[in-house]
Order: sequence, then C-alpha cells, then structure tokens
Amino acid sequence: MKLSEITVERVKKALRIDYDHDDDRIETEIMPAVLSRLKVLTNRDEEDMDNFPELVTAYMCLANDYYDGTTERERAAEAICHGVQLNLVV
Repeated sequence: MKLSEITVERVKKALRIDYDHDDDRIETEIMPAVLSRLKVLTNRDEEDMDNFPELVTAYMCLANDYYDGTTERERAAEAICHGVQLNLVV
C-alpha cells in the first residue's frame, strides 16, 4: 500500500474503530496532521513518500496517537521515517 491509498476506512480499520461518528474528524483533522508530520520527519513531498511503503506503518502509528491524544507511538514513527529521511544538507 502507498500513502496516497490511505482512506478514512483504512485508518479506522488500523485503529479498530467500528463506528462512523468520528469520520469527519479523522478526515479533516487527523489525516492532514499526520501527513504534515511525515513531511517534516522525512523532508519529502507526498509524491516522493509514496515510494516508501514502510511510511504507511509510520502513518498509522501517528494516526493512532493523534486520535488517542497520546505520544506512545511517535518514536516508532520517527524511527521509521529516519530510514527514509531526505538529507538536505549540502
């Protein structure tokens, strides 16, 4: 799977959410926040991040934290992103 293929339904499945009343929050708040954080952690744009399927795991870790209001999985997401981080230092 690629980051561009992530949908609200896939996030809900990963977070084990089986109700619909948080769909709008997931789509308009959590998903954009997660994508923004991944861009910062990797120094890559959305199109480039699609080349790294492991970022889907980082995405779901962050989505879970943002949904729960915790930071329990952030270090795992950061470790994954570190492996694909684009070094912009010249």
